[in-house]
Parts: sequence; structure tokens; C-alpha cells
Amino acid sequence: MKNLFSVEGKVALVTGGSRGIGYMIARGYVENGVKTYISARKADVCEAAAKELSKYGTCIALPADVGKVEEIKGLVASLGAGLVVVDHALSPVQQSNLEKAWGAKVIDRTGLILEIFGERAATAEGRLQVELAHLDYQAGRLVRSWTHLERQRGGFGFLGGPG
Repeated sequence: MKNLFSVEGKVALVTGGSRGIGYMIARGYVENGVKTYISARKADVCEAAAKELSKYGTCIALPADVGKVEEIKGLVASLGAGLVVVDHALSPVQQSNLEKAWGAKVIDRTGLILEIFGERAATAEGRLQVELAHLDYQAGRLVRSWTHLERQRGGFGFLGGPG
């Protein structure tokens, strides 16, 4: 099961990775063998955080304001990142649009926290609670995932179509 979510050898870009929860996310990736790029608006803070995180593995500072979709798209492409962790809550539509725009998997803060809790839940009750929370979180993100199973539309009146 551990290999199912293995991130070792991957590349990640963590926006806001110089402090707070972004820093903790970046540290978790670095400690688990991910080549991690962190970005922040202030160059000195970004460099200091990357230096501190480099004690645990590979961490590279990208001091820049990456608040625009096109700027991050360029970074993702140039770094070969397959995963972008966003230090904010994203709606399902925002997450889907960013994944399409960047060509990489996008995880927001809530999704990452649920993954962490899922791996660390020790009791059966804890695992069920995390699974329920994860399913509730994913419910809005499964839109149109099963449309290929719907019948074709056509005919007169109420004949054919979904339902």
C-alpha cells in the first residue's frame, strides 16, 4: 500500500513553501525523496527556507511571484513537475482548470491533509472517518467521470438518454 502513494523520485513545486503550512508540505516532500522547488515573493526568505530544507534532501528556491496561471505553467514545463501543491483550498472547477492548464496533477491543501491523515490513521475508526471525509471531498470532483456509461440520447419524447 505504501508504494501506491510513493512520491520518491518525483518533482514538486510548492507555492508559498517558505513558511507556514507550505513549508511543512515542502519539508514532507523533501524528506520523502521528492525534488522540491519552493516559491515565494521575497527572495531572501525563499532562499533561507530552501537552505534549511536542503538538510533533509533536494530543495531549490524559486523566488518569484507565481500568482498567474501562465507563469506557473512555464515553471511546471521547465521543471518537468508532475505535481503542483497549492497552499490554498481550491474548488473542483478550479482544480480541474489548473490541471488542464498546467498539464500536471494539482493538489490543494485539503486534499494533501486528507492524504496525510489517511496514511497515518492508526485505528479502524480513524481510517473510516478519514475515508468518509475523503469521499465527501472527492464527491464534487467526480463530475462527468462516468458519462461514458450513459445511454446515447435520441428518439422521441422520453426515449433514450440518461436516467
